[in-house]
Amino acid sequence: MKDVAATAGIVKSSLYHHFASKEDLFLSTTSAGYAEHLSRLKRIRGTPDLDPRQRLSDLLDVVYASIVESNIGRMAPMIAETSRLFPQVAEAFHANFIEEMDELLRGCVEDGVARGDYRPLNDPGVDHLFCSPPVSLALSRAMFASFADLDAQFPIAKTKAVHLEIVTRVLIPPAI
Repeated sequence: MKDVAATAGIVKSSLYHHFASKEDLFLSTTSAGYAEHLSRLKRIRGTPDLDPRQRLSDLLDVVYASIVESNIGRMAPMIAETSRLFPQVAEAFHANFIEEMDELLRGCVEDGVARGDYRPLNDPGVDHLFCSPPVSLALSRAMFASFADLDAQFPIAKTKAVHLEIVTRVLIPPAI
């Protein structure tokens, strides 16, 4: 707490004015930055006239931005490791971000199914369809961050482009 206070330019006792404990401070860091990503997903869901492929592209842009390119994704290995000692960290991460993100992604697909834009999918599989590749990429980039050729071995844009093609093939029926 002393180091955190020094970095913030305040005295240690001031931290305890805002956070009751080290655990409370840590938990608050696991929810920082979620609102922006969730807001972007809500805007996409609230725009029904988007081209179906563009909707998928926009959804993946948000998923990759949140999971791979933001602090949220960089926190995933830490959350996975600390969840054994502090299960409330994983619970807070899930409740404050993952649940709503999954719900919004499922909702976008369900809306597209209702409009006839997308094939119906098994509900539990939708969040994995969108989130598994970026989670894998984020973990790989975190594990091998010191590699000089990190961007060549674990490219974000290329992975996202391939992912979009896969999601498109799964969800959008072929033209007749």
